[in-house]
Amino acid sequence: MPVQYSDAEMPRVAVVVPPGTISYTSRRVSLYFRAVLRGGALPFALPLTQDENLLAFLLSGADGLLITGGRDIDPSSYGGTPEPGMTYDPDFDRFEIFLFRSACEAGMPVLGICRGMQIMNVVTGGTLIPEVSGHKDGVTHSLTGISGMLGDILGVSGVAVNSFHHQAVGRLGNGFRATAFAPDGCIEGLEDSSRPFVVGVQWHPERGNDPGNRKLFQEFIRRCGEYGKSAARLSMMELPKGDDAE
Repeated sequence: MPVQYSDAEMPRVAVVVPPGTISYTSRRVSLYFRAVLRGGALPFALPLTQDENLLAFLLSGADGLLITGGRDIDPSSYGGTPEPGMTYDPDFDRFEIFLFRSACEAGMPVLGICRGMQIMNVVTGGTLIPEVSGHKDGVTHSLTGISGMLGDILGVSGVAVNSFHHQAVGRLGNGFRATAFAPDGCIEGLEDSSRPFVVGVQWHPERGNDPGNRKLFQEFIRRCGEYGKSAARLSMMELPKGDDAE
């Protein structure tokens, strides 16, 4: 029997779908949607466009922003050097940068996953480490030094996560602090504690069925629900009207 969804009761989460995905029903995308639904919210995909007015209008209908994993970020955006043989998508970088900045300005909860965490760090003036070893192909490792919101959500010990990345956060962006580490010192979690919920994780919680990963989405969506009922939500940006609209 089809599941019945209620707009009136469920927060809405805008999901960044990475470019190059075969379809919105691919496993890579559906895992994000399923995790949001399990957490108690309605996900919707944002179109890949440079029309900032349209993006602002669509984001104004959301209660939270989920920035997902994907390809590497253009190193020029954080003062790095392009790697030989690597391809980048500066247009997509600008797309995510606009969304993250807009969500933060509105006080909207943001959860960044893998590349999502990295773009959050870069936007705020941080850097990335171009290549790290031992973190590819879904290898599992423990977390250490868990603190902040992640500590409250996951607990501070006995947490194991998956790993699908070859780059890592270097210098932290302005306002961010590291809240979890891999055993080799790679930053696995960060947050801006000056905001209600701006959290990034390096692993892929949408791929794990353990209680900790579910709790992370549930807390994110709980914060989305609070935002949806707040005064900040009512003052969210709107698409320009009349002569200001193109």
